[in-house]
Amino acid sequence: MIAYQCAWLKAHYTREYLIAMLNSELRSGGNTKSAAGDDLKKFYRYLVEVERMGCRLLPPDVNHSQQYFCKEGDDGIRFPLLAIKNVGESAADFIVTVREKTGRYKSAEDFFTRTASSGVNRRVHEVLILSGALDPLAGVPLDTMERRRTYRAS
Repeated sequence: MIAYQCAWLKAHYTREYLIAMLNSELRSGGNTKSAAGDDLKKFYRYLVEVERMGCRLLPPDVNHSQQYFCKEGDDGIRFPLLAIKNVGESAADFIVTVREKTGRYKSAEDFFTRTASSGVNRRVHEVLILSGALDPLAGVPLDTMERRRTYRAS
């Protein structure tokens, strides 16, 4: 009976079903961030299934990503901040909360300034840059890592 219900949900609510499966895997202990085990393979199978089912997997973006996978647009699923290695729950919550309270991040410097406190440390900033989550910000050059180091030093 459960298999039938899952198949029905997948057929009629494809994107919502896939989001639920991805978030379930993400919440099951953070195994998506480790490099070993069947859990990581299972997570990647879900990501492949997203594209196979006709949904677009959108990259992480500090102005759009939430803590967990979410719907975006007509057929998009936005990659979450928590699925990025070295981004913890407190950092992801803080980034999203600051964005919701004070508006979208306008530049890399704006992002660094507004998230410099709390659980968003240098390592989190660096992995967000490397993951491409800061790419959509206006005025983000290729040398963002160097600019971030210069900004934090002053």
